[in-house]
Amino acid sequence: MFFITAVAGVLDLESGVLDYCNAGHEKAVILTPGSGTCARLEEAAGPPLCTVDDFAYISGRHEMQRGEVICIVTDGVPDARDPRGARYGMPRLLALLERLASAEVTAATLVDAVYADVEAFAAGAEPADDLTVLALRWNGGRSERAGSDPGEDARARVSER
Repeated sequence: MFFITAVAGVLDLESGVLDYCNAGHEKAVILTPGSGTCARLEEAAGPPLCTVDDFAYISGRHEMQRGEVICIVTDGVPDARDPRGARYGMPRLLALLERLASAEVTAATLVDAVYADVEAFAAGAEPADDLTVLALRWNGGRSERAGSDPGEDARARVSER
């Protein structure tokens, strides 16, 4: 009767290779800077944990480009409702992310933009679920950024409201 959704990943900060697994979560969205396009990480998707006995989860792999951003949201984002009961939905989120992908976007900017858009849509309606957004931007490996701050490999921002 109980289950949990989860996403796990390991990012190689030098190469930008992300190995990940998704257990019942909304699929992550990749924003390619300056492209105005987004793609979803379709591989490595399985059911929520504790729903299928002995399910063999597999991992996926994505090679991030410099400046690329990954966005992961809980189902509270697409399930958010406006005062009339209409859902926010994934198509609306993807349209917002495509607009953000038209320019360079930081993890913090992406998280703030998603929250602002969902809150504007909800127009004060009571949230039915949590609203969690994770954004991770890979800024390139050390060899690509000689002389820069070693802490600049990746920047992530996670917020929950």
